Amino acid sequence: MAMRTTQSNQRLLLISAILFTIAVLPTAADELKTKRAELGQWIMTYYLHPEPEQFVERVRSMSKVGMLHDPSPTARPDANVMFLGKIMAANPTKISEWLDALSSLPVEEKVVVNRAAWYSGTAEANAWLQEHGEVALAKSPRPTLLAERQVMNMQPYHLDELWEWFFATGEAKPVGRIVSLFSLAHEPPRKDTSDLLAPPKKPIAGSASKADRQRPKNGQISKMSDESLYRLRIKNYRLLKPAMWSCTSLAIQQNRVLEILKNMESDHYHTGIKAWLGQIIKIAEDVRAKKTKR
Repeated sequence: MAMRTTQSNQRLLLISAILFTIAVLPTAADELKTKRAELGQWIMTYYLHPEPEQFVERVRSMSKVGMLHDPSPTARPDANVMFLGKIMAANPTKISEWLDALSSLPVEEKVVVNRAAWYSGTAEANAWLQEHGEVALAKSPRPTLLAERQVMNMQPYHLDELWEWFFATGEAKPVGRIVSLFSLAHEPPRKDTSDLLAPPKKPIAGSASKADRQRPKNGQISKMSDESLYRLRIKNYRLLKPAMWSCTSLAIQQNRVLEILKNMESDHYHTGIKAWLGQIIKIAEDVRAKKTKR
């Protein structure tokens, strides 16, 4: 009887442990999701309320919830590096102290923080990196988006880096870099709509415009085939879609973004960019007005 009672108690303990685990796991997942959302909001609005004194604590929090290093093969290159680097750039005298305090992070995450220091482009970060065995990184050419010569051949993840730059500083420059891509649009906004750029349609043979089909090449006039033109437009659209969508979304959410877009639209020299800025501003203001009425 005692043996059966013991076995029964063990089963009850096992069942209780399983039920406890089932009950706790969703809570832990919810807490992780909530913390990541809080940190995401902190990143997106940092420029409104800079808190450099909380930098180390925030970076450690990012580490705990997996926002400093994503091991998946599809992870975005240098996620959050531009953001952290721009905060370092604004606080150069604190960089050495910050990097020392974060030296206990896992190796993969220390790589991220060190790259952020490199992104800052400061003499203080450069000196620290060289003193701590990162000479090659310290002497590397500047990151693509921070090089002196502006690069137009961007990838979609570069848009995220430019927004990180804005979130850290509130500067108009990175937004302007994103807006400059609107010059690649294959058509102007459609009148009397609130639509963003639609995907390009595969042209019927011989339907390409003269302007599209004739491009200077070695001093000669060369013709693009309809298929080549379509592939070019598709390639541009993969960059334009997230560029326009992100500008619209953030113009709805953040006054500073809408202000920057309006300032650019008022005196932009490029008619295509100006037209798309006007469309995005119109969409953002319409959505804002509807929210106000609710």
